[in-house]
Amino acid sequence: MMLNEHQRKVIEATEENILCIAPPGSGKTRVLVERAAHLIENKKVSPFELLLLTFTRKAAGEMRERLVERIGNNAHNITIGTFHAVALGLIQRFGEFIGLRPGRITVYGDWETNYLLKEIAIEMGVYKKAWKPKKKDVDKAFNDYYNSGIAPEKEDPAYKIFKVFAAKSLPQDSAKTTP
Repeated sequence: MMLNEHQRKVIEATEENILCIAPPGSGKTRVLVERAAHLIENKKVSPFELLLLTFTRKAAGEMRERLVERIGNNAHNITIGTFHAVALGLIQRFGEFIGLRPGRITVYGDWETNYLLKEIAIEMGVYKKAWKPKKKDVDKAFNDYYNSGIAPEKEDPAYKIFKVFAAKSLPQDSAKTTP
């Protein structure tokens, strides 16, 4: 396989972690595949110890296909996926250690999230023409809480939604409010 000097340096680097950034079509997937093969074949690294991350499902599938072609069935023992898919898999697997219930975790897109927020706000009686809950509003309420420890003001439209979810997910005395 023809590799340029920079690609060969990445493949043969002795560091445990490598960040490979390059423009489209420059051979990143090839380099990652060759690095994984090099580690398994020459450095005797177990495929179970490798993690290959990418931004798209298509790129993850392409990596997997190329690895199977290059090293055979050992490729199936390497964790390969998008950042989001791998993170979700870890949360599903180990979520109970951070207070989540495995198997009960769902990821919603923007449309589903905003639809559910609207339904919750209607059910709670806080949905008004002046305030239609948006994910960003509720996210801001929670982010502000996690950064400062202070819950949203009672006048904040997201307050009631925050209080309901905070009561279910946060320790009992942790939802401090400002005077």
